[in-house]
Amino acid sequence: MNVELVLSQLDSLIENRRTDLVEGYLREKMEEAAEEGDRRAVITLMNELISYYGGTGEFEKMVEYCQQVLLLLQGMGMKGTIPYAATLLHVADAYREAGLLSDAMRAYQEVKGIYEGSIAYNDFRYVELYQGMSLLFQQTGDDESACDCLQRALSVASQYQGARTEVAAIYTNLALAEIKLLRYEEAMDHLKRAISLYEMDEERDYHYSGALSAMGEVLYLTGELEESARFYKLALLEIERTSGRNQAYEITLQNLHAVIQEQKNALIRNRSFEKGMELCQAFYEEYGIPMIRTRFPAYEGVIAAGLVGEGSECFGYDDEVSRDHDFGPGFCLWLTDQVYDEIGEELQQAYDELPHTFMGVTRVTSAKARKRVGVFRISEFYGELIGLQDVPVSRRQWEVIQDYQLSTATNGRVFRDDLGEFTRIRKGLLSYYPEEVRLKKIAREAALMAQAGQYNYSRMLGRNETVTAQIALAEFMKHTMAMIYLLNRSYAPFYKWMHRGLEKLPLLKELRDVLTALSQMPVGDERIPETIEFIVSRIIAEMKKEGLTSGEDNYLEHHTENILKGIPALE
Repeated sequence: MNVELVLSQLDSLIENRRTDLVEGYLREKMEEAAEEGDRRAVITLMNELISYYGGTGEFEKMVEYCQQVLLLLQGMGMKGTIPYAATLLHVADAYREAGLLSDAMRAYQEVKGIYEGSIAYNDFRYVELYQGMSLLFQQTGDDESACDCLQRALSVASQYQGARTEVAAIYTNLALAEIKLLRYEEAMDHLKRAISLYEMDEERDYHYSGALSAMGEVLYLTGELEESARFYKLALLEIERTSGRNQAYEITLQNLHAVIQEQKNALIRNRSFEKGMELCQAFYEEYGIPMIRTRFPAYEGVIAAGLVGEGSECFGYDDEVSRDHDFGPGFCLWLTDQVYDEIGEELQQAYDELPHTFMGVTRVTSAKARKRVGVFRISEFYGELIGLQDVPVSRRQWEVIQDYQLSTATNGRVFRDDLGEFTRIRKGLLSYYPEEVRLKKIAREAALMAQAGQYNYSRMLGRNETVTAQIALAEFMKHTMAMIYLLNRSYAPFYKWMHRGLEKLPLLKELRDVLTALSQMPVGDERIPETIEFIVSRIIAEMKKEGLTSGEDNYLEHHTENILKGIPALE
């Protein structure tokens, strides 16, 4: 019998969603193989039937075929051989799924004994064995032994360069077992490794969503609710992308809702805050929502609320130093022009009547500061921050807006926006610069980095112009940070927050510490030029990864022409 043809036709049935025909097809082909005396084909088809019945939950039929296939192999004199062990491992998994845990353990142990006498200790076949055993131990509640099996599987799989996805899956399963053992720090470390491995592939494996969900769980258990919610949201996107809104999607969505509810409960329960954003959101929920609901009920669904704009709390950078001015409980209410004309002034009056003190903090507003909280027209709010009342529509409009303006207009948090108009503009800005604009900015920053750091610093120092040399070094650091934000497709904030913000970026954030060290070197230190060249080399390497430049030249200005060449191709 042509088994490959049979399996190909089986795949076609499954792909065409004709699973109702699978059982009959396999049984028919198995009978044909038996009549032909092709026992190896019979074994293959029995294994397929075992998998089919496991998928449909028909465990009695599955177990029956497990027993038959083992008897057939034994009758062929194959007991104790590697092919026998392969089928026995499949049978062990089936027993485990059927809840026959003792039978499953005996089968796994028999497979292990055959392997130990026949194959190398680091043969990849051990990976599947140890993974199956780990699932069995988890079913029996022995999570310690499950972790041990997964560590064994990991030690083997890690030796194979082509097994990146398998290694990532093992890290995820290991983390899930560690979560049960309350080893949250170890679980988080293993999940970070799993996620990192999955993200190395452009076409990410379906199991990537499982790692994201597990990270959401461990972050929830450790009280990091905001990060937990973020990972659950990422998991939802991945599940929907790969499988649609299936049962896994619904379970993950329920977990996300539980996290969000716990966030709300924590705010009410703790009545304290670490960052101004939490203070302001709690103030909105405590006073803003009831005010709108009782005094403007007909407009509740068209009033957007949040905290965005100028102020360290909008970036999450507020501390004791920054809280001495323009800080305290407050929030923004954003209205369309039509709604503002109808209730804007009255709503502002109601807002002004809210308490000025909340959670022991009284809002302090400096005389020269422009309005940061209260009621705004959406159009005027964006107009004040970026000079436009809507998303830029031309290249020229994008080019004239400064990075820090866009960073200010897209920071913070939107608490509610049923109408979606404020969020529409926000999303349009967050979609980032058109690529041709970004490339021009990258070329500009490359030229300025080269001019300030690679050229002028040493020349000024050679002339004993130490003040100018320090200015050149500062300029180099500023343009380096601007470059890092561009390569991350993230808007650089106002200069006083640029360095701090690097820690949130995925690419080149290690240069944050290098820049700190560079800033602390005394004038004329011989390490400064070397550090400049190191920074430049990392920037060039990242640009090469993006395909923006090539070659081994470490002088940045020589790369600007390569960068600009990418623009015509996009037009």
